[in-house]
Formats: sequence, structure tokens, C-alpha cells
Amino acid sequence: MRTAATRQGRHPVRGGLLASVVLLGAGSAAQAQTAPRFDLQIERDTRPRTSILSNLSVAYRVTVRDRVTGGPPERHVVFAQATNQQGEKTPSFACGHTNDVDARTPPGVFDCTVIVDHGGAWTFVAVVLEERTDPRMSPAPLAQGSVPFDLATDEITTDEVPGAEISASVGDVAVLFGHAVAAAAWFACVALLIALALPGARRFLSSHGRHRLERRLDTIVKATWITTGLVTGSGVYLTFTATAYDAPFSSSAVEAVFKLPYGKPYFLALATKIALYLLMVGAAIPLLRAAQRRLLSRDDVSPPLASMAGNEDEVSAGRSTGGGVACDVRTAAPLVTAAPEPVPAGGGNVRLRAAVAVIAGGGVGMAVCVTLLKYLHELIESARGLL
Repeated sequence: MRTAATRQGRHPVRGGLLASVVLLGAGSAAQAQTAPRFDLQIERDTRPRTSILSNLSVAYRVTVRDRVTGGPPERHVVFAQATNQQGEKTPSFACGHTNDVDARTPPGVFDCTVIVDHGGAWTFVAVVLEERTDPRMSPAPLAQGSVPFDLATDEITTDEVPGAEISASVGDVAVLFGHAVAAAAWFACVALLIALALPGARRFLSSHGRHRLERRLDTIVKATWITTGLVTGSGVYLTFTATAYDAPFSSSAVEAVFKLPYGKPYFLALATKIALYLLMVGAAIPLLRAAQRRLLSRDDVSPPLASMAGNEDEVSAGRSTGGGVACDVRTAAPLVTAAPEPVPAGGGNVRLRAAVAVIAGGGVGMAVCVTLLKYLHELIESARGLL
């Protein structure tokens, strides 16, 4: 017969066995959770395209495989970093999934590039994280691999912030601003010439507004030529001094600059912009001449005189023809009948419309080129900060 003391004495033994089982199970679960889920294979990437950054960049190809399925990871990303024994660490660089841009490469292969501050002994470290993970938050890696490498170079970075050494001349900035202002003024002058030269545009102007523009046609023509000279001169200056790379003026220089990062699209956009502007200047010349011809043809037409016959009708209408000039007896002001608009020949009208189309299309094309130049210039400066 079991006593209470005996039952109480066996309970600690049974409780100890149960606690051991729980601790062993928890330890196994913790070990399973901390065990790497992926296998990483790290190989140095020596392909030619990986050497375009600088002597301080190192490229590796990381292959990731799931230990359970043996296949590539799903919804995971890879980041790379370089460290050394002195405790220096580079920022974490995102690795590109090669299969996203090259279908010939199987999934699970990542191209990684790290940029160090100086040469010497470093360690390349690749970590696998869940997708949409910010490496700056120090998340626990699902897997990690590393390989040592030596970088034999005397080159060092000048600043921790890429592109911080970029500088600009105040004079160049002022010339660039003046170039943009002169270009806007040139377009405004050409718009006024179109309003005076094209019959369809003239109909949108009031008689008073058209008369004021015609009286200032000489000023508009002078302003057009002055702004053309300013745009051309400042553009030539900026081409020699403010391009992202030195402007090439020979076939060998063109071939060399086209091999630089973003050099080819940059200078092709610049050449297209220059060609479009020259084409627009040529298209503005017939508009200018047409506006001058219209003004001359209007000046050659004399105001009609009131016929001496029918004076009674004029007087009864409140008008008098004293001195052979029709006058308003109430205001004594001469009555001048507007000269009829000269009608251009059909071919001339077509040429004027073609010139307007060239200027409109060229303006749109130049806007596209300027936008491309802006962003390509920034990309080149960023790449130069890594060189």
C-alpha cells in the first residue's frame, strides 16, 4: 500500500523527467530554427563588364539553394558587404537576381558588387534575407557566407558620400541660366513673327493688337536675331566647358567617349538638340520675311478717298469731304478705311505652315533632349563619383 509520502516522493522524479524532455525539445526546435535554411556558393565574377566601376569594386556571383527542396529561394533577397579585421564595414549593397535580366541563367543566382574605401585584405560577406527587408534594421539573416579577398591597389576614396566631390562653377551656372532665358525669349519672338506672318494666326489678333505688333516689327526682328546670337554663343561656350565629359571633336575622340558610362546617349542627345535648333532657326527666316512683306504690302495701299459725288449722302450720314478727305463732321477726324489683307500665294502659305510645324516639332524635340541631358548628366556624375 502506497503512502502519501511515497506518492509525494515520486512526483519530483516524474517532474524532473518531464522538464528534461521539454528542454530537450525546445533545444532541438531552437537548433532547427537557427540552422541555415540555404546553402550559398560564392564565386569571384571576372567577366569584363564587372570591371567598369573602379579599382575599388569587387564582383562576386552568389548561388543560393534551399536545403530542403534543393531549388532556388522564393521571395528572398541577397545583400553583400565587405569587412576587414580593422572593423571597417562597407554599406550593404543589394545583389541583382540574374534571371530577371538574363533568362539563360537559372533562378537563384545573384550578381553582387561591393565597393571598398581602399585596397588591402577584406572579406566578402553575402547574406540571405526575406524580401522587403531593410538591411539597415539589422535583421537576422536566414543564411550567410563569406570569402576573403585581397585588393591590390593604392587608390582610395576621397569621401564617404559618392559624388560629394562634384563641384560647379558659378560662371557656368550663370551662363546656363542665361542660355535658358535667351532660348525662352527666342521662342517668344518667333511666336510673334508667326502671329504676324500666318494668315490664320492674324485672325486671332484684334485690329488694335495687330497694328501695335506691326509698328514694332523692326524691334521684334532685332530681338529675334539678338536672342539667336545669345543662344548660339552661350551654347557653344557650354559645349566647351560644361558638358559631363569633354566634348569630342574628332572620330577617335567620339569613339573613346562613346565607351564611357552613358557617354553615347549623352552626346547623341546633345547633337540632336543642336541640330533641331539650327533647323528651327532656318525655319524662322521665311516667317520673318513673310511678316515684313505683309507690312510693306499694307503700307503701299492708300486709304480710299470719299467720292465727290454723293456728298449729300455723306453729309446726311454725318460726314463731310472737305479737302477731298472723308471726315466726320462731329469729331473732325479723318475716316481711314483699313487696307485689305494681302492674300499670299498658295505655295507661300504652305511653306509658312511647314515652317511653323518645324518650329513646333523642334521645340518638343528640344524639350525631350534637355530632359535626357539633365538625367544623363546626373547619372554620369554619380558614376564618376565611384571611379
